[in-house]
Amino acid sequence: MGATQNNISLKELEVFFKNGGLNTQSLVYTYDKLFNNTLWKRYFVKSATPTPLDAEGKGLWQMSSFVDTASVMPKPRASWSEMDEINKDGFTTYQGSNGQYGLKHKWTPEQLSDFERAVLAAGSNDVIERAYMKKPLDLIKAAHALTTNLSMQLLSKGQFITVNDRGFKNQGKAEIPTSRFETCGDKIWSDTTADIITAMQNIEKTLRDATGYEGALSWKMSRTRFNYVMNNTKVQNYLKGYLAGRMNLLTTDAVPYTLGTLASYNSWVAEIALDNLSPIEIIEEQQISMADQLTKTAVSGWETKNAVLSPAGLQGEIKYSAIEELKWINSEMCQIAYTEGGLFALANYKVLRGEFADYHTNLYMHLAPALSVFDKMIIVDTTDAD
Repeated sequence: MGATQNNISLKELEVFFKNGGLNTQSLVYTYDKLFNNTLWKRYFVKSATPTPLDAEGKGLWQMSSFVDTASVMPKPRASWSEMDEINKDGFTTYQGSNGQYGLKHKWTPEQLSDFERAVLAAGSNDVIERAYMKKPLDLIKAAHALTTNLSMQLLSKGQFITVNDRGFKNQGKAEIPTSRFETCGDKIWSDTTADIITAMQNIEKTLRDATGYEGALSWKMSRTRFNYVMNNTKVQNYLKGYLAGRMNLLTTDAVPYTLGTLASYNSWVAEIALDNLSPIEIIEEQQISMADQLTKTAVSGWETKNAVLSPAGLQGEIKYSAIEELKWINSEMCQIAYTEGGLFALANYKVLRGEFADYHTNLYMHLAPALSVFDKMIIVDTTDAD
C-alpha cells in the first residue's frame, strides 16, 4: 500500500483479511529479520521436520543420544574361560510431546471507527499498514518470548511448565540422570571464600569421566551467578595475577579489585588452560506474563540459582506440529500466515456481529523445546553446598 493523500479509508485493512490473500504473509516475511537475535535461537534450532500428529491429535517425539564411554583394557583370563563383557556404550532416549499455545488481538467496529479518524488526520494509508502490523508484531514477539522462556526453563532445570489462569498446563521433562544434578562444592557461590574454581573443575571432570565426552564445554549461568564468580576471592587473585602479568607489573597492587567482565575471565581461562575448566556464557532474558488484561508480571525462564555445564553451541531443537484448527477455520474472510519456518502461525479473519464485523488476529503455536545434550550435562545448584 503506497502512501496517498486521497481516498484514505480503513477498508484498506480488509486486504489482510481476504480469503486466500497473501498480504499478511508478505508483511510477516518483511519483519522476520527483527527476530534473528532472539535468545532461543542461540541454543535451539527448529526441528528439520514437523512432528506428525497421532490419532488423538498429539505430536509425540523422541530424542536420542549416543555417548562413547571411556575404553577399558582387557582383563586376564585362562584358556577356555568366560571373558568379561565390554562396557555398554550409552545409547539413550527420551520422549515428549508438543503443547499448544495461543494469544489473540481483536479490532471491534468501535475501535476501527476511532482509528479511522486518527488515520484521516495523519493523511496517509501507510499509517494503516503500520498500525495493523503493530499488533501482529506484538503477537510474534510474544511467541518468541514464550519459546525462549520454555527453552531456558528446560536447559536450566531439565523441565518446563506453563499454566494458564484456568489451571490448564503444558509441561515437559528431559531424562537427565539424577546423578547429574549436583551441589556446588565446599560453600555456596555467594560466599566469597568458596573455592569455586576447584568445584567447577571437579564437576567438569565428573561429567567427562561419566560420559567420555571430549568436546568443548561451557558453563551457562545468570548474571548474578557470574558476579558471584567474579567477586570470589580466589578468582580475583587468579585474575589479578593474570592481568598484572599482561601489563608487565611486578605486583598486583595496581590491579583494580573490580575485574567483572566476561571477556577478562574467559581470556584467562583460555590462556591459563587449567584442566577441566571451561569458559562461561551469561544468560540474560526476561518475559512478561499476563494473568489478565491489567495484571502483568516480569518473569524469566532461567532458574537463576543454577549453573549448567554442557557442550558448547546448540543444546537442542524446537519440535513443532501442525495446527489442526487452521484446517477447519470456516470464515467468509480469512488469511493465514506463517513465520519462523512454520513454528508460529497467524490467522486473520472476520467475525460478523449483526451488520458489523470484528477483525481478529490469532496466534497459534504447537511446539516444545527438546534437549539434545540431556545425557552430556550437569545442573549445579549454587545455593546448595556439599
